[in-house]
Amino acid sequence: MPGKGESASVSGHCSRPLLSLSRRRILGTVHSSTPTTEELLQRAEDLIHQDQEYLKDFNAAIDELQKMQAEFQAEHPPWGSRYS
Repeated sequence: MPGKGESASVSGHCSRPLLSLSRRRILGTVHSSTPTTEELLQRAEDLIHQDQEYLKDFNAAIDELQKMQAEFQAEHPPWGSRYS
């Protein structure tokens, strides 16, 4: 039976090169999927631009709602103010 950290081949012998190859493959996969600093900065810039677009649209919608509210209040004074 293989010891801790060892693997056995079909013949029952220890297969160190296979284990090392597997570790390299796993580590290589992790390394290749890790974004670079430049990629992270680019992603951050993209998110900032998306946020700015969203806020621009959001603020335009708020401005429109405030305009509509002011028009409504001008047409419909609060109750009781007519009789003062």
